[in-house]
Amino acid sequence: IAVVMPSGQVDAVDDSTPTNEARIGDTAYLTFEAAVDAAVDGDTIEILADVTVEDCVKILGKTVTIELNNHTIHTTSETSGMLINVDQESDVTINGPGTLSNTCAVANGVLTVNAGSSLEVNNVTVDGKGYGIYVEGYLTANRYSEGVLVESASHPELRNKTITDDSEFATYLYLNDSTINTITMPAIGTNGMYGYEYIEVNDSNLNTTEYTAMYIPSNAKVIVNNTTIKASSGIDQRAGYLEVNNSSITYTGEGQDKETGDG
Repeated sequence: IAVVMPSGQVDAVDDSTPTNEARIGDTAYLTFEAAVDAAVDGDTIEILADVTVEDCVKILGKTVTIELNNHTIHTTSETSGMLINVDQESDVTINGPGTLSNTCAVANGVLTVNAGSSLEVNNVTVDGKGYGIYVEGYLTANRYSEGVLVESASHPELRNKTITDDSEFATYLYLNDSTINTITMPAIGTNGMYGYEYIEVNDSNLNTTEYTAMYIPSNAKVIVNNTTIKASSGIDQRAGYLEVNNSSITYTGEGQDKETGDG
């Protein structure tokens, strides 16, 4: 196995060595961040040990798969609370079993997927002090092509368009056979300043102790199948389309009337 050192030197080291956190093919990397930086389209990043990062790991303009292999990736960031940010039209799949977590209760997701990107999460536990997964659409965000900014403008015309699972400009989240645990913020949420998100939740569990499990103030299309939701309130959706099939929602809080402009 080849290990890429910070200096660029490549040494032969057994990939079971605790200092190696990730591997792409036959090349092992000392850190998860180094593997992400080195990855190119089509690569699979194999996690070799539990990982702790101090700041957000950004995946920008890439199509990659992350195999957790029963490991945990955790961020100690006290500023963003974000562990992995999928942006600039990336297409990322994260496969478990494994856990993704943070320690900072701010309004960012353990996982955040931004305008024009796609994130698929399979058989993963997400433990968040803030949002579990935050999905941000394209309406007022920048547009990238192959990692290069090509347009910096809003897309108000999208507000009246029907979102599908292959719409141009849409931001996608597919959550399958996974569990999200949060406390004071949603398991899954969007932002009303943005919009045009496609969110599909299948065979999963969303648990939020002190807030709504899904907070969708944007014009997202949300489909929930075979999922169990336990939260202070179940789903708070202000616009867009919502479909719930063969699922259960248990809420522990009290109902709250909402008014235009209150977020």
